[in-house]
Amino acid sequence: MILTASGLLAISATAASRIFILQDGADLEILYCLDNAGGNAGLYKPDALAVSSRGDSFYALCNKKTIVRFSKAYPASPYVQDGEIALSQGCEGARQMAAGGTGGVLSETLLVAGGGCLEFMDIAVDGSKTVSQLVYPGGTDPLGFADPASISYCRGAFLIAGGDTGTITVFGNTM
Repeated sequence: MILTASGLLAISATAASRIFILQDGADLEILYCLDNAGGNAGLYKPDALAVSSRGDSFYALCNKKTIVRFSKAYPASPYVQDGEIALSQGCEGARQMAAGGTGGVLSETLLVAGGGCLEFMDIAVDGSKTVSQLVYPGGTDPLGFADPASISYCRGAFLIAGGDTGTITVFGNTM
């Protein structure tokens, strides 16, 4: 579940391949449902969601191998798929994702984890991947990169909780 820039809740239903968009408030009214019909062909088994740092958009990690971006053309319009990015081969199987601003005007960074390595991706304004970097765990994976408990973005840095290793690793926005 995420809270979008326009104050709406987005909740993924992995088994049903749907994302529900709800009005935040006392009654949590369902406004509409995104599914893989029509213009949302990439929406299949959304595991994780991440809010974009650029405008009113969000990302869905689908089927552990693809990232789909949803955006609004206008404040009153519904979210529609406007980008689809395949994960690098070494990161397929990922289960977690976080998005954050890199300080650059024309891009933001996504971090995807849980597929055996970390993948940092710079995403252009149009939703395309411009640069990608894989970070593989060293030796016995002392930092928990192969299977982290969680990842998040806060104050210009990505935080990776190493799961069973009991570590937290911080990557700043000047990777």
